[in-house]
Amino acid sequence: MTVETRLSGVAAALRARLPELGERMALRIRSDVDSYNDEFLVPLDSLCRSCAANADLVLAQLCREGAPDASPARETGRVRAEQGVPLADTLHAYRIGSELLWTAILAEARTRPEVSDDLLVSESAGFWTLSGLYAEAVAAAYRETAAELTSHVRARRSALTEALFTGVIADRTLWEAARELGLPAHGPYAVAVAEAGAAGGEPLAGAEAALLQAQLPSAWRLLPGQQLALIALPTASAQDTCLRVLRRTGARVGAQSVFPLAAGRLRRRCAS
Repeated sequence: MTVETRLSGVAAALRARLPELGERMALRIRSDVDSYNDEFLVPLDSLCRSCAANADLVLAQLCREGAPDASPARETGRVRAEQGVPLADTLHAYRIGSELLWTAILAEARTRPEVSDDLLVSESAGFWTLSGLYAEAVAAAYRETAAELTSHVRARRSALTEALFTGVIADRTLWEAARELGLPAHGPYAVAVAEAGAAGGEPLAGAEAALLQAQLPSAWRLLPGQQLALIALPTASAQDTCLRVLRRTGARVGAQSVFPLAAGRLRRRCAS
């Protein structure tokens, strides 16, 4: 009997119990990783199916069934990115699942006299190499999906900001757009305009983050020759704070006076 055949028996026995194995993995992950313990974020049924699919991915290779197929691992990475699970938690969960799967392999192997300790030692390297390769597939798919989602969010924010500055939407829709951008519905607001030294340059680079840290949310529009910002001023001292942040950029920047949010008024402010 070959080494492959003896381990194939272990893997085949576990594959016959995949639903139970997947559930055990899912419950362990839920108990050890906080972000997975949110039923709304990561439904248990979905997690069980994912764990079973990823376990089967490794077990199929122990049965020597064709070339490795990383599709389930990539699907895990894609789904977790869409669900907003942090990448570190996703990889931690994958390691937990791999450890539990290896424990299950060892437990099944102990029931089979033909599977020696030496055999398990020699095969452990292959198991963990596979697990590492599939974890890399999870991470790669996660990063690709996260980048795509970020691009979609930026495109959406850009379109909403464009609508705010051009005034092509009614006031009621304008408030909804402001809310989606994280801006208060009624202001007051100020508009800042800075000249760009070169087409596509950001003269106010870093100002958005600095304003947000000062509790002043803002929306930004970049044009070939200038950069514009709509900045919320929720407190009496907000205007002074806003000006200090903008001046620290070193850009040639002007700020329009305080005004409430209204489509026509915002369009006139940007044009003046």
